Amino acid sequence: MKKTLIILLCSVLIGLGFVAYFDTHFDTEKSFFGEAINRSDRWQETIERDHDHKYVLAGGSSSRTGINPALLLQHDGIPLVNAATHAGFGAAVNTELALSYLKKGDTLIVAIEPDNLTGIEYPFHNYTTSGLKFLVHHSKPLDHAAHLFTPSAEHYTTILRGDASTVLIRLLKPLFSDELYRYSIDKNLTESGWMSVNHNWMRQALPFNPAEMMPKSKLNRFGRQLLTDIRDWCARNGVRVVYSIPRTLREEQARAYYASLALDIATIMPVLRDPALGVNPNPREFADTVNHLNSKGATDATMELGRELREQDYWTSEELRAYLHSHGYDETGRPLQPPANEGTPATLP
Repeated sequence: MKKTLIILLCSVLIGLGFVAYFDTHFDTEKSFFGEAINRSDRWQETIERDHDHKYVLAGGSSSRTGINPALLLQHDGIPLVNAATHAGFGAAVNTELALSYLKKGDTLIVAIEPDNLTGIEYPFHNYTTSGLKFLVHHSKPLDHAAHLFTPSAEHYTTILRGDASTVLIRLLKPLFSDELYRYSIDKNLTESGWMSVNHNWMRQALPFNPAEMMPKSKLNRFGRQLLTDIRDWCARNGVRVVYSIPRTLREEQARAYYASLALDIATIMPVLRDPALGVNPNPREFADTVNHLNSKGATDATMELGRELREQDYWTSEELRAYLHSHGYDETGRPLQPPANEGTPATLP
C-alpha cells in the first residue's frame, strides 16, 4: 500500500512538472506574447539612444493592438514602449512587466482594461496560472517592485497546479488545425512591438444596457488597491503616471459608464482626456474581438493618444460630473431616472 501511494505521488508530481514546463516553454500563446515583449525590449533600446525620457504603456491586448509606437514616434516625436500583453494574464502581471521598463523621469500610462479593475474579485484579476508562468519566464529582474505584487500562497499553488486541460488542447490541436495559434509572430508583430490584427469579423457594436453595466462602473477593492500601489511606486521612483481608457466596441451611450469609472480613477491618478471616453461604436475599426482595433482603428487611437500627451490634456472631476449629469446619471454612475429596459440582459449581436 505504501509503495502504491509513493508511486501515485511520484506520478502526480511528474505530471505536474511536465504540465508546468510545457505551459511555460511551449505554450503558443505565451510564446507569441513573449516575442512581443522581446520586440518591445529592442524598441526600448532604439528610442533610448535618442531620448532621455520615454512613455511606457501597461495593459492587455487592447493596448498591444491599439497603440502603434512607431507611428507615435514618427507623427508626434513621442517615444513610447508598448509593454502591454494579454488581459487574461491578470492586471498585476500586465503592470509588473511594464514597471521593468521605467526609469526616473519616465511616464507610465496605465491602460488596464476596465473589466480587470471593476469586475467580481476572482484571483485571476491579480495573477493567473498562465500570467505567473509568463512573468517568471519573460520578465526582467524586479527587485525594486516585487513587494508591491507579491502573490499569496494560493497564487503560488497555481504555478504547481498548471493548466492540464490547456496543455492537452495544445497537444491535440495539430491533429485538427494547421495553425497552432490564431496569431502569427511573422504576420501580426511589427518591429516596434505593435500587434497588427486586420481580421474583419466584427459586425456591430455590442448593445449597451445601463441597468446591467452601470453598477460596475466603480473600482473594486483590488482595482483601487492596485492603482494606488502603482501611483505610490511611481512617486517613490520619480516616475509620472496617468490612466488611459483603452478603446472598446460599444454603443455611444456606454460612454457614461466610462465617465463614471474615470471619475473614480481620477481620485488616484490623472486620466487622459479622450473625448470618446474609450468608446468606439464603429465595427469597421475593429478586428477579431471588441477590444482589438484593426490598423484603421489603431491609427486613430494612436493619433488621439499623441494629442493627449502633447497637450497634457486631462479630465477634471468637474468635467466628468457635468458629462454624467448631462447624460442622465449621478456621480455614482446610476441613472437619475430608471431606464425603461431595466433588468433586461444585454445580448451579443
